[in-house]
Amino acid sequence: MLAVLVVTMLVASSAALGASAETLGRVTAIEVQGNVRIDSETIINKMSIKIGDQLVEKAVQESFAAVDSLGWFADLGANTVPYLGGVKLIVLVREFPVISRVSISGNNLIPTEELRGLMATEANSQLNSNQLRSDLEAIGKHYQEKGYWASIEPSLSEDGELTLHLVEWTVADVKISGNEKTKPQVVWRAIQTKPGDYINVNKINEDRRKIYLLGAFENVEATVEPVQGRYEYVINYVLTERKTGIANLSLAYSSADGLMGFIELGDQNFLGNAQTVNIKAEFANGKSNYELGFYEPWVGKTGKTSLGFNLFSKSSEKKFTPKPEEGQEQPEPIKYSENRTGGDVTVGRTLSLNTRAFLKFKMDNAVTRALNPDEQGTIPQGGITRSLTVSAVNDTRDDLWNPTSGHRLTGSVEYAGGVLGGDNSFTKVEGEGSAYYQIRDGHVLAGRVSSGFGISALPEQERFRLGGAETVRGYKYGDIEGDRMALANAEYRFRITKGLQGVVFCDAGQAWNAQDSFALDKTKIGYGVGVRVSVPVLGMIRIDYGIAEGRGQAYFSFGQTF
Repeated sequence: MLAVLVVTMLVASSAALGASAETLGRVTAIEVQGNVRIDSETIINKMSIKIGDQLVEKAVQESFAAVDSLGWFADLGANTVPYLGGVKLIVLVREFPVISRVSISGNNLIPTEELRGLMATEANSQLNSNQLRSDLEAIGKHYQEKGYWASIEPSLSEDGELTLHLVEWTVADVKISGNEKTKPQVVWRAIQTKPGDYINVNKINEDRRKIYLLGAFENVEATVEPVQGRYEYVINYVLTERKTGIANLSLAYSSADGLMGFIELGDQNFLGNAQTVNIKAEFANGKSNYELGFYEPWVGKTGKTSLGFNLFSKSSEKKFTPKPEEGQEQPEPIKYSENRTGGDVTVGRTLSLNTRAFLKFKMDNAVTRALNPDEQGTIPQGGITRSLTVSAVNDTRDDLWNPTSGHRLTGSVEYAGGVLGGDNSFTKVEGEGSAYYQIRDGHVLAGRVSSGFGISALPEQERFRLGGAETVRGYKYGDIEGDRMALANAEYRFRITKGLQGVVFCDAGQAWNAQDSFALDKTKIGYGVGVRVSVPVLGMIRIDYGIAEGRGQAYFSFGQTF
């Protein structure tokens, strides 16, 4: 017959002891009966009742609780008999037996020997409920650390065999809700947890992350509901779709630049397939830019491969100032036009939950023409560039668009020319890291460091250019350029009200030519303030005002700077 390991306190004395707080008399002696391995002195010393005290029910209960805390007893009881003008308190105990064997059953996820290694309770030792409780907690914690849920039911047979029966919880069903635009199969293919699987919190969180990284949702939560009467749970992934459509249109006129226009149409959840389609057109005085892009995040059955391509056509008017010959004055800048057409194809591969590698082939045909044909040989020559870029990204940000924690690390090597052919040959190495730390709710410190390194002098169109809304604010794009660069940004972002965020920033950057070296005193610094406004359909609008060298400049863009 099995005895369940539950300690009960039985106070068996006169009716007065069980029914009232009145004293039964003065304690003139204390005796322990039933103990075999635990000596009486240990038990009596643990009790709050001492010889000479008045015997009341509360004192008995406190004493029994103290004795029970030793963990050696299955049952406790008491009795009293008259003795020397008072009462003798007889403490009745039943010790837990010596364990003959420890058995573990029901464990399919973790080997028995691994679980035994967590236990101090062992065969040929007296069972102690405190130690057993500690062992059960250790086993439960071990399951939780691995992401699993389990119930443990201990039992003790009459011959002293201790059995721990484990019930490992399973998944009864998996549901999704909240996806109105996104097709169900797009979500299901990202979910690895299936009905019949063992509950694994780590796996559920990975599913949440994979769904979030589709880019179609601003929030993904997972709820679990127990199935009544069974060791099973129903998992429900609750999705909140974000506004993925992009529709931007702007027209402006200035006496310096004339008519300027910008139009962008796109969707980062095209037709509910989590695909990205983007069309952009930009024009201004002497400048035009047309781009078409497509990105498929899920190629094949496993979804570990992604595919994207971009096509572009860009034209701009530029100026080039030749280096003066020795002893001559600085020549006047030469005006010329540059037309670039090309595209790229990128294949991505998932290495881990937060890490992806990419391989990109790019082709760029640049044609330059001097306004004065006689100066054609002086201006930078264009030509065809074919390059291959290998890159990797590790991204642990909690929010891809407005992060408050985590980091993003990227590194890339671009190789052009050589076996790839083309007119330009170069090797370019780039690296970037950004990190985010939430000081308190709504207040975030964000930082970024970035560097680029041309192994040798880079073609004109491949040189690093800093300045503008994305790098060193306070300067115009291209004010800082070279074959190599270093950049650092720091931002303090704080919520003003829902949908409105303030920013204080400081940027520092430098670019230099291959034959030169980094010089700290040549670093360009900009600082300023800005706001971020969340607008339905448009998303986050970014307005910054940067100051550098005593001059200020405003910037209008979308999303966070980094």
